Amino acid sequence: MKKIMIALVFVACGALCAAFALQVSASEDSWRPFEEPAYTKNVDKGSVVVLGFVKSDCTLCNSKKGKMSPILADSRYSNVVPYRVDMDQQPALVQKLNVTSHPTVIVFKNKKEVARLTGDITEAQFRAALDKAE
Repeated sequence: MKKIMIALVFVACGALCAAFALQVSASEDSWRPFEEPAYTKNVDKGSVVVLGFVKSDCTLCNSKKGKMSPILADSRYSNVVPYRVDMDQQPALVQKLNVTSHPTVIVFKNKKEVARLTGDITEAQFRAALDKAE
């Protein structure tokens, strides 16, 4: 009986771990690659749009993605559309929005910039920026 109980505990723990892993992997996918038509459509319809400007070889940029994605999975931010912008692939957008360093996060609401964060962005700063758009 004791062995059965231990086995059930391991099964339950395994199921919880799997569910958590799925949630984390789903939230990590929340950053869409930047595509001009989709971005323009979301901006035009008044969505809260977040542009995360990064460089592919930037360790800080990549570590921040993992910390910001779970925040975007929060139901309070279900109307937020986040895009990951590779600065090397989108130089015209970088110039147009005057992005001078990485990582940089810009939050837009109704076609207007409402927040801009640069550098070692904390989770609290990111939430505050998103809250400005609400």
